[in-house]
Amino acid sequence: GYTNNHYQLRKKESEYPPNVRDNVRRAYLLNGPYQPDIEFPQTKGIEEENRKFVIDCYKEFTWIEYIIEMDASFCGSNIFMATEFENWKKKQGFRDHVGGPTSAPNQAYRKGQDLLNQSQHIETVLQRQSFQARSEYRVRLKAFVDCVRFLLKQELAFRVETTNVILKELGDAFFSVLIDESRDISVKKQMAVVIRFVDAKGCVIERFLGIVHVKQTTALLKATLEKLFLKHEFSIGRLRGQGYDGASNMRGQFGGLKTLIMNENESAYYVHCFPHQLQLALVGVAKNHPRVALLFNLTSNALNIVGVSCNRRDLLREKHTSKVIQKIQSGDILSGQGLNQETTLNFILMHSSVIDVLEIVIENALTSEQRGETCARLDQKQCFEFIFNLHLMKDILGITGELSRILQREYQEIVNAMTLVKVTKQRLNAMRNDGWDSFFVDVSSFCVKNDIIILNIDDPFVERRRSRRRVEVQLFIIDLQNQKLENRFNEVNTELLLCMVCVSPRDSFVAFDKEKLIRLAQFYPRDFSSKSLMLLSNQLETYILDVRFSNAFSELKGIGDLAKEKWLRSTRKNTVYLLVYMLMALALILPVATADISETIDDEAIMQLFQKMATRRGQL
Repeated sequence: GYTNNHYQLRKKESEYPPNVRDNVRRAYLLNGPYQPDIEFPQTKGIEEENRKFVIDCYKEFTWIEYIIEMDASFCGSNIFMATEFENWKKKQGFRDHVGGPTSAPNQAYRKGQDLLNQSQHIETVLQRQSFQARSEYRVRLKAFVDCVRFLLKQELAFRVETTNVILKELGDAFFSVLIDESRDISVKKQMAVVIRFVDAKGCVIERFLGIVHVKQTTALLKATLEKLFLKHEFSIGRLRGQGYDGASNMRGQFGGLKTLIMNENESAYYVHCFPHQLQLALVGVAKNHPRVALLFNLTSNALNIVGVSCNRRDLLREKHTSKVIQKIQSGDILSGQGLNQETTLNFILMHSSVIDVLEIVIENALTSEQRGETCARLDQKQCFEFIFNLHLMKDILGITGELSRILQREYQEIVNAMTLVKVTKQRLNAMRNDGWDSFFVDVSSFCVKNDIIILNIDDPFVERRRSRRRVEVQLFIIDLQNQKLENRFNEVNTELLLCMVCVSPRDSFVAFDKEKLIRLAQFYPRDFSSKSLMLLSNQLETYILDVRFSNAFSELKGIGDLAKEKWLRSTRKNTVYLLVYMLMALALILPVATADISETIDDEAIMQLFQKMATRRGQL
């Protein structure tokens, strides 16, 4: 890309070797004119009136380049033209410069487009390729783009030097670590490590650091992480956040690792990684009970059997539609917009239809083995135990559903999310203490409607030589859910997140609270001394008055927008409010806000850009 003073640094075309001049022209043409979005300075015109460049000129005159140091505009179509324009009062000067079809700027523009269009080159005409050759070249090029997309999506390095680039990009900045379980083809336990930090431009960056083999012990996990940090010369003292996938098989060991790291560095706070689905973690912990694990196994098996072919899926829709019509006619359910739509039906509503399809599968089975296996699965899905656990998980996941969804939104929803954490815990406790009777009535009613035998809930059942009453299953699962929520949203990190919200510039900094921001700084005693806290108090008061009266910050939506280029390059307020910016960076490295991701670009656009960068032997 260009720098602010790229115009002064440009060489004349004649100064480049003849064999690279076309590539130089292509580079400038593909970059396009330099059009910075800044607060343009006002200058006095001929009539002593203050005038300045207007950003709307970029839209009307797409060829304009603006040079900050010179406060002047240039023609970007005539690439090496050096005559500037400074009379901001008369926009007509731009139109006069363009002129008619045969003017110098228009001729330069057409020649530039011809240079980028390889199909018009003499070499293309002399060496015209067959349709098959062009098609094969396109396939190879698209495969290359797909490979690059995969590597970028996985944050995988293209070559070893990329790690050095990451280290240089990080510098001495604070960072957080995101860890997830990974397995290779040999089913070895591995730990995937990603670091998250704020770069020099104020962007939140996540970089894949590596995959290391580990054993399932907490102490060895920490030793492995320290070894990886030592290899890349990272200091655990600069670690300011931790995030783990609570749905992985190693969630217990990750919990121990979190504690060990915080024992060594009290500022390395664990925060739930918002992009992770909370319900996956809650389902994962519920599977610690073997009956619930069996429930999900049986449900998955039923979906696989029914969905294995189009005929079975169509049969399921037909069966269920017929049952819905019967219930509407009998008055058991209501019809209307948004009610009883096939796309919203879950396994409970379709249970009887699934049973009908499984019975047909048994009748049409080709082998006795298939018939026997499906028959066994059918019996399991028609027993009271299956229905009991199915309704239990339906109610629990229904209670936690809103919380799971809101956590995956932008960080502006943190306040609502923390409120929902409390509400979810209250609802789970209410279900535990007072919800048994109504729950059992629902289960019994479902069993009666579907001809399933209702067992006496007070009778014990034998589970591997241990007597346990069915009511204990409900209490056990609810307690697991409460424990998981408490581990992920304890008092400390909940307060940390609520304080973090006060940094947001949304709605003219409506969430700003000086006392909470000072409290946020107190969470990081290594970075804010007592003296720094006193300075921060005064700095925050000046800062909020400054930014609220500045138009540059009126349209910002989140902390990430505030820390990016408008803050850094245009206003340079990060150098004025050093402590505020440090607080902002500490908030951003927590795995709450989504990291900056490049916009999706069409494959065809990428291939055309690649083709224009140089003369290619292959043709599209």
